[in-house]
Amino acid sequence: MVLTVDCGSLPAAQVLKGDAGGPMARVGESLSWRQVAMCPAFRGTDPDESLAEVRAVMAWHQQGGCLRISSARDAQGCRPDDERVREMLRILCAAPAEIDLIIDAGPVHSRGGRTALAVEVLDTLKHMTQWPWRHECVAAGAFPVNLTNFPRGRATPVVREGALLWKHVRDQWRGEVPDFGDFGVTHPRMPLQVRGTPHPNMRYTTAADWQVFVYCKDPSWQRRLLHP
Repeated sequence: MVLTVDCGSLPAAQVLKGDAGGPMARVGESLSWRQVAMCPAFRGTDPDESLAEVRAVMAWHQQGGCLRISSARDAQGCRPDDERVREMLRILCAAPAEIDLIIDAGPVHSRGGRTALAVEVLDTLKHMTQWPWRHECVAAGAFPVNLTNFPRGRATPVVREGALLWKHVRDQWRGEVPDFGDFGVTHPRMPLQVRGTPHPNMRYTTAADWQVFVYCKDPSWQRRLLHP
């Protein structure tokens, strides 16, 4: 198994005083000690110092790298142009065939939002697949931010809009079909702060929906769960 690790949300600074390198170098080193293969992820907006760490991790693990591009509405960066792609490959000392491409479509909130996102994803695919990447993947998610308004004591279906987005892209795309990526049974964007204690819940993935069961906090429910 190869872990693709993205440290993009962590501050690009040395982790411990006196140590050289930032989070990517430290994670790559730690996983190497544990004999866990790693593929480092990077973005077009990463500074040269971060790309140098990615290059070092690629050299340690020999598993290539992963370019992550966002087509999401909440994205802060833009996709790299041809010149930036060539520059990144030069810094990484890598060929496109050693790099995976992940297009992150982010949260999909509705059917209308899915249609608009599909257009952006297809446009990004068209722009980026002029490069012969090792693998291409479209990732999205549609799980709710929280389960506050879900009914208690019964299962509630939630449409997997992210999966439907990928199917739309697959049907419209004329090239090699990209892999399917999913953020799973959690919102694609982690909350900055979690308040309170959430209700106990179970989340199951089916072909078209998530089935979400939220339990009451009534102690009698807990006893019933422990002693059916």
